[in-house]
Amino acid sequence: MALKRGLTEAVSLGITHISIYCDHYHIFKLVTGSSGPEKDSIALLMNDVQRTRQQLTSSTPLLVTGDQTNKVAYKLASETLVSEISIRDMRQII
Repeated sequence: MALKRGLTEAVSLGITHISIYCDHYHIFKLVTGSSGPEKDSIALLMNDVQRTRQQLTSSTPLLVTGDQTNKVAYKLASETLVSEISIRDMRQII
């Protein structure tokens, strides 16, 4: 559900390229479509995710496991902070 919401928000913000970081192999396989869901409710959710992904120019699922998870989370958090600071600085200039 979090992935569906995140993708929906990205589309509503006009984002066209996105990377989808998966920290669990089974979820990664569901997102890539290389594995089918076992429950109907998950199948419906994944259909929604795939429809939303089709609205993007590109959406790349990436598997991040073990030691990589903390490194990627830290990198993304750092980039977000830099982005927020840059946006705030630009608003002050305008």
